[in-house]
Amino acid sequence: VAVSQVLRRCCGLRVLAAEGELGALRRRAVAARMRYGLAMKGYRVVDGFAVMDTDREGTLSPAELLEGAKWLGLQVSGAELAEMIALFDENGDGTITLQEFKAALDVPGFEEADGDEAPEPAP
Repeated sequence: VAVSQVLRRCCGLRVLAAEGELGALRRRAVAARMRYGLAMKGYRVVDGFAVMDTDREGTLSPAELLEGAKWLGLQVSGAELAEMIALFDENGDGTITLQEFKAALDVPGFEEADGDEAPEPAP
């Protein structure tokens, strides 16, 4: 009998079965922190993306994501930033699109009505 099976039976503990599950857990933790930060500022995901996209190219660069995390009150190290990019960047191009950002920040328990497009930023 494997240790994980014993732990599950007697203690009700959930043991991560694969590296993929750990990655998913990390992604949800980062996403929850960002969603919470946006909610505390009264922003929807698309609105937060628009604020972070300072060059208005429709993507978040690593520098924009870092500044956005700071704006949300998150302290992010270089290693954590690299992990965030890896977790959020589905197509591997090094930037985060609105669709990738929305998918990454899809956290159970956070509901919002948002459109498909980011609103125009205020002048």
